[in-house]
Amino acid sequence: MRRVEVLLPPAKLDEVRESLAAIGVDSMTLAEVKVVDPASRRSEVFRGSKYVVDFALKVKMGLLVQEGVLPGILDALRTSLGPAEADKTEVLLSEVVEIVRLRAGVESSLS
Repeated sequence: MRRVEVLLPPAKLDEVRESLAAIGVDSMTLAEVKVVDPASRRSEVFRGSKYVVDFALKVKMGLLVQEGVLPGILDALRTSLGPAEADKTEVLLSEVVEIVRLRAGVESSLS
């Protein structure tokens, strides 16, 4: 099994969810995160005062999938994000070695 983590712009979330649902991926974890990046530093005016914003708001999507589904997920991300946003988006892939269900106390080895 693989764990997939993607940082998305909030405006693209619905489009990405629909394209993943089309290939059968309907279970995911979502979180709003702030990304601190010098490239995203900008000035904004709020109620007459100028502020410097050092972060960008993103949505962190986490998926736990089988190996065979992974190429379809990457392709769905490429097509739904578009070429400009896909160039800036990084996908973190990691291998899941073991899953522990805390309530039942059952450990399952994936090897």
